[in-house]
Amino acid sequence: MASAGERVSDLLAELGVSCVFGVVGSSTMEIYNGLHSHPQVRYIGARDERAATGMADGFARASGSLGVVLAGQSGPGVTNLVSGLAAAKAAHTPVLSIGGSVSTDQWHKDAFQEVDQEALLRPVSKAVFTVLQPERVLPTLEYAARLAMSHPRGPVHVNLPRDVLMGEVPEGARPKELQSSDPSHRDAVEQVVSMIESAQRPVIVAGGGVKSSRCGELVERLSDLCGMPIVTSAGHRDAVNNDHPLMLGQMGPRGGVLPAAVVAEADLVIGMGTRLGFNSTFFEPEIFAEGARLVQVDVDASALNRYWAVDLAAMAEAGSFLGELVAEVAERGASRSEAGWFASVQERAAAHREERSSIPDSRHSIPMDDQTFFYTLRQALPREAIISLDAGTWCLKASEALDHRITPSLFTPLDFASLGFAFPAAIGAQLAAPERPSIALLGDGGALYTIAELSTALEHDIPVTMIVMNNSAWGAEKAYQHDFYDKRYIGTDLPTHDFAAIAKSFGLRGLTADSAQSLEAAIKEAFAERVPTVIDVRVNPAILFSFRKDVFKKYK
Repeated sequence: MASAGERVSDLLAELGVSCVFGVVGSSTMEIYNGLHSHPQVRYIGARDERAATGMADGFARASGSLGVVLAGQSGPGVTNLVSGLAAAKAAHTPVLSIGGSVSTDQWHKDAFQEVDQEALLRPVSKAVFTVLQPERVLPTLEYAARLAMSHPRGPVHVNLPRDVLMGEVPEGARPKELQSSDPSHRDAVEQVVSMIESAQRPVIVAGGGVKSSRCGELVERLSDLCGMPIVTSAGHRDAVNNDHPLMLGQMGPRGGVLPAAVVAEADLVIGMGTRLGFNSTFFEPEIFAEGARLVQVDVDASALNRYWAVDLAAMAEAGSFLGELVAEVAERGASRSEAGWFASVQERAAAHREERSSIPDSRHSIPMDDQTFFYTLRQALPREAIISLDAGTWCLKASEALDHRITPSLFTPLDFASLGFAFPAAIGAQLAAPERPSIALLGDGGALYTIAELSTALEHDIPVTMIVMNNSAWGAEKAYQHDFYDKRYIGTDLPTHDFAAIAKSFGLRGLTADSAQSLEAAIKEAFAERVPTVIDVRVNPAILFSFRKDVFKKYK
């Protein structure tokens, strides 16, 4: 016999979990006792629960498996989970969240740290459970893990009262391996092939479902067979190898000019593994051509036909659907795009690639402008790098400005736009994929949100790299005040911090760059020896970007 809490780590190991992220607390001492010296499950102690949730999120995105976060303390430990779980829910990231809870005999007595944790977390979770008997701890956690991994994926939280964790339970049966569901979709495949055969200007939109299914090669194969341009939904430029000649970039207001134009010209748009939601469309009708036919394939039935009246909606996992679609197209020899339009797309794509690879005229400017900064990153960063972005307009530009050859390589908080996401996510991604460099690209405001996690990287020797785009401002908000409020700046200027010196004070490597040449040198040094590193990059504070213009038009 052992306590229910002590058996949790063994259950996680049986489910294939290798890392648990959290902050220690007295409410879950039994779980921590089980994690102590566990041969299969590594515990990574963060400095706050929001960051720990971001680490679990990044781990899940990089590995394609379950991320686990443990809020060791009831009350404030659990309330700190909210932003991280909301971001995971918006991104459909499978996270098992475990939180300590007040002992059941103290409920509804205004006990120490008592709060209604179910009501608090229900809006930001796929489901919330509270376990009331020791013998139900392991079955509930196993069910929660499977629910998190089932489509549509998302975070599931389990509250575990202290007295329940202390109760003894016998060893249970071994759980089965976690697997995702795969809905049937044969009839829809044949309908899509027929639509491709009758289309003149078809485009495929690869979304987060393509990335999570790791099926970008099937998108490329379909493109090759049909002469079909490829764009991605916002935040998922890495769903397809960016070296493919017909991969144009992200669609929509937050993407590139070329992919937006091609989508607006298309007479058939095939959305694969995408909600076609706000960040990709802003819900603006002119995103698509008048009369264009829309196909939407997604594992989340609630997302189908939700924002757009599509001509064909199919509930299916992107990889399975694409596998059958490519096989059917290859067998039937579906017609290719209209020759003149296809040639125009090829010509524009080649010109865009040439411009993107050209050295900017501002290469010698100090401090750097955005063109020089992103050009330098494209040239200097390792091709296999994983990039985690924060919120903010420089990060939004980065989601389109960088190139990716491996899926997954780009993690963003676009759906929730939460500051403080990038660095914890990069830590989680580094642990999930230790053979690949993991980089957090964020502004100075976002860096201040999670600066304490430098201590986590030091303690656990995680060779993650933080690149700070330092412009001494809350850039997005300052841009709006600049463009729409007559430069009436308030609350948007920040002190100029030396993040390299801060890193050194933590015992980490700290580097500074203010030019293309010094940034190249810093990146080379950062990856010559794999140790935790911060690169403080001084970017031009006069450069401001207003991405949201729709809600501020009345102030012009």
